[in-house]
Amino acid sequence: MQAMEIPGYTIERELGKGGMATVYLAIQDRLARQVALKVMNPAMDTDNNFTERFIKEGRIIDQLRHPQIIPLFEFNYYKHYYYFSMEFMPGGTLHQQIQQGLTPERAVTITKLIAEALAYAHRCGVIHRDLKPQNILFRQDGTPVLSDFGIAKVMDADATNLTALGMVIGSLQYMSPEQALGDTLDPRSDLYSLGVMFYEMLTGRIPYQAGDIYSLSLMQNTRPIPELPPELGRFQPILNKLLTRNRNGRFESAERLIQAIEPIDGGQFFRPSSRNAAPIIASALPKPETRADAPVRATWRLVLGGFLLAVATGIAVGGYFAVFHPSSRPGPETGIGPAQPSRDIASPPPNEIQRQQARELLAQARARQQHGAFDDSLDLIEQGLRLVPGQADLLALRDQVKIQADNRNRIAGLLRDCATRFPLDRLTETQGEAAMTCYGPILKLDPANVEARASLDRISNQYAEWANSALLRGDPTTAEDYLARLSLLKPDHPRLPSLRQNLRAKRDQQRREEEAARRQATTETKPPREEEPARRTAAETKRKPAMAETGINKNRRCGDILSRITLGEPVSNEDRAFITKECR
Repeated sequence: MQAMEIPGYTIERELGKGGMATVYLAIQDRLARQVALKVMNPAMDTDNNFTERFIKEGRIIDQLRHPQIIPLFEFNYYKHYYYFSMEFMPGGTLHQQIQQGLTPERAVTITKLIAEALAYAHRCGVIHRDLKPQNILFRQDGTPVLSDFGIAKVMDADATNLTALGMVIGSLQYMSPEQALGDTLDPRSDLYSLGVMFYEMLTGRIPYQAGDIYSLSLMQNTRPIPELPPELGRFQPILNKLLTRNRNGRFESAERLIQAIEPIDGGQFFRPSSRNAAPIIASALPKPETRADAPVRATWRLVLGGFLLAVATGIAVGGYFAVFHPSSRPGPETGIGPAQPSRDIASPPPNEIQRQQARELLAQARARQQHGAFDDSLDLIEQGLRLVPGQADLLALRDQVKIQADNRNRIAGLLRDCATRFPLDRLTETQGEAAMTCYGPILKLDPANVEARASLDRISNQYAEWANSALLRGDPTTAEDYLARLSLLKPDHPRLPSLRQNLRAKRDQQRREEEAARRQATTETKPPREEEPARRTAAETKRKPAMAETGINKNRRCGDILSRITLGEPVSNEDRAFITKECR
């Protein structure tokens, strides 16, 4: 520890250590105050994405100004040390308080206050993604504070989305079902994690004890939500809605959770008296401010300082909001500051900075669209439209992405339906044609759909296997039918040539055997010469009506076309249309 030096700080002792960082208690020399100094592990610097993630975390924390979110004093680097300077929380962690035991009232209070922090973060476009008791810290007066946004996702700027690396990120026991499966997350994932902590605060244990992510996912999707003891039954409806495996069944927002918690115990909650713990009204939460890099921000603040000296205070404050918070002017629309009387004043036109930001958001939205992240793309588009309402390119892209998102959802439903109705691992011969038909609408919506193409490949392989089995049991007619369907489904199937050759051989063998049988029958039952003309006349007389009755009818044409397709002979478009409509 002595070897590590960070200018401006005197490190006193280590508070905790994790895989990515060590937290120290330090004195900020200039202000002579205690701070928590989070120093990233120097080995992390070898990761190509480390610097980007470090800056991302610092900017996330810096933009979140809320009494229940840990405030950031500084984030910087010195030599190979990247560090954050934050408020020191001497009250320990929620993990420690759970071990000591919590009253139900205290558990409700903590849950409500953390929900307020989440409501604010979600409105700022940030999903925490790693809620757990170790990340809930306490001030000296007992107020809880949400910390560690190291793997948070900024919903409107996903350039540093860690899940793009194919990893499932978060703390195992507190993951939502969708997080455990690596799906796209939204704020309701944080509410699930908060539900796990609420259950743990009430009972002292977690809902699902799993040693790995696969076991956890299995438990979440098969086991019922644990029941609370009878004396805590009044909290069960809240837990049921927080811990439901389907995110659509959860509270739609943290504000809804707060509204549901309020009536419990008459709405009386412990909230220590503190200037840092003043009651928070959801509608009064400030919006995140758009920030440039620190040097640019400092220059603008110097300019603003000169401006403030030159004008009256009221005009200066209005100028500050106009320049630095164009989307956060006080008023009933934004929910910032007291509600103002309704006025018929047109919004000022977007300035060039806002137009540039909208263009950048448009580019990001298109990039997310190309990667199939439609929800993220729509979030970026909406943010751009808030900056420049009516921007034509953003509106056009929004319509396009919505159609793509609808098609994707429809395709997902069709795929599930086909997989349920026709499980390919036990597909029967009578289901083959219906299974082929099932995937048709999917390929109309998305001709390149990988899953549908893979399923049709498996069906074509099954037809090849069925045809081969029919040949082995001496049934060339059935084999011919299967090969005809295989030819239509996948004309370039690798087994078609050999199966066609085997069918020809089987047909030739069958003809030779039939011819030999006819010759033998003719020899054994040859009639006398005088009876032969009469027999021939009778046979011709008997055969003529049959020929007249059948002729070159539909069945014979179907068989002829099937044979030509099976043997790889040319077939006209008219014959292909005929077999599709008439031959079943």
